Amino acid sequence: MKDKKRSSIFAARTGLDTNQPKESLIAKDDTAEKINRLQESIETSAKNMVKTAIIIGDLLNAKKSELKHGDFLPWIESNLTISRFTASRYMKLYENRDRLNVARVQHLREALALLSESKIEKEINPDKTVNAAIVYREWKTTKRRLTNSERQSLQDLIEKKLGLEKRKITNLQRDLSELKKN
Repeated sequence: MKDKKRSSIFAARTGLDTNQPKESLIAKDDTAEKINRLQESIETSAKNMVKTAIIIGDLLNAKKSELKHGDFLPWIESNLTISRFTASRYMKLYENRDRLNVARVQHLREALALLSESKIEKEINPDKTVNAAIVYREWKTTKRRLTNSERQSLQDLIEKKLGLEKRKITNLQRDLSELKKN
């Protein structure tokens, strides 16, 4: 069977130098070994992302418990390069690490998807007012998944803007009607 596979691989084809020794095509070369090592590194890095995110979540939870009430978000904003949203996701991963281990999640996206499927949502500071204008701009450009409070804030913002625009349209229509009468 092996010989049959080899013969089908090395059968005469356009562009294949049949004068070249067949063994040289099968033998691993430095480039192939390097590519395989790099691919393995990518796969390992992807698996390590979940572990690293969980560790970051643990550190964030510990820091939050150290700080006074209301100091955690300013601490994130002044000291970290990650957003409040990302910090919240890492904390959620840490809090649900046992579920992720049971599910044998290997990639960060897979872990976040698993947690969002079960509707487990925890915000860093749920009482904090969401800046709907900022969230709206982010959502328009990235289409990222929104928390329930962000979604509600955006709906309220859009309804408010829509109401204002409708009033403007009504006023413009009234002005236009007056101009046509005169």
